[in-house]
Amino acid sequence: MKLNLEKTRVKNLEIHITTHCTLNCRLCANGIKYVKSQEHFPFEKLCNEIDLMFQLVDYTDKLEIMGGEPLLHPDLPEIIEKVLEYSPQIGILRLPTNGTIIPSPNVIDTFLKNKKNVCKMEFLISHYGNLSYKAEQIIKLCKENEIYCRVDIYHGNDMYYGGWIDFGTDCNRLPKTTEETLLLFSNCACAKHGYAMFVKGKLYPCSASVLRLRSGLDKNIPGLIDLFDDAPMESKRKQLMKYADNPYYVCQYCDGMNENSKRYPGGEQK
Repeated sequence: MKLNLEKTRVKNLEIHITTHCTLNCRLCANGIKYVKSQEHFPFEKLCNEIDLMFQLVDYTDKLEIMGGEPLLHPDLPEIIEKVLEYSPQIGILRLPTNGTIIPSPNVIDTFLKNKKNVCKMEFLISHYGNLSYKAEQIIKLCKENEIYCRVDIYHGNDMYYGGWIDFGTDCNRLPKTTEETLLLFSNCACAKHGYAMFVKGKLYPCSASVLRLRSGLDKNIPGLIDLFDDAPMESKRKQLMKYADNPYYVCQYCDGMNENSKRYPGGEQK
């Protein structure tokens, strides 16, 4: 049942389904290198999370199914189908990959079966040069099946957006002043472009928040929306509407993400 409230919209939404990955990247924004016991999040739990997520979020311009490497999750086709139950609330459904694994026939079939779905479906390959040794095969597979496949280059001299950045949230440091924090927040792409990341039912406002938690510098990140707690959905929706009004907790420790941030080659291994 829809709540009688102003519509909630998130431009860039993510749901994380696994911490398993085929790479061990030094600057992984999701902090996978810090995860000591990798896991695939259970399908039943993810289904509950997806149901609640779309009670909270009325519409997202783009939803990414994230990891780790999402192609490793054994229930990925079923997860995609579950997400597509809410396709009227999604502009683009994107499946990112690091170019090391060929999508299974079941994943491809799921894309093909849903070609006429109201939301656009696509693959996104983050191409790390020799590390992404299956990238060309994935591109060929998508082309043969007329599936859109975007490729972001993170090697050589013409990297996407100049390359990766280092949020600086995985090192112990003193917090910024209020003025410094406000300035960083006002220039940060995460806040400007409306990012929201669901990891185990909790909504993180940016990768830096997840990174700080997984690196062990914080045991909890204050102010997160938890889909599975007892708070009424109406109060969570109101909280979401105000999510980007003020700096996040992690902003006081972060180096930010903007056009002036120092860039690094993507996929450098630890």
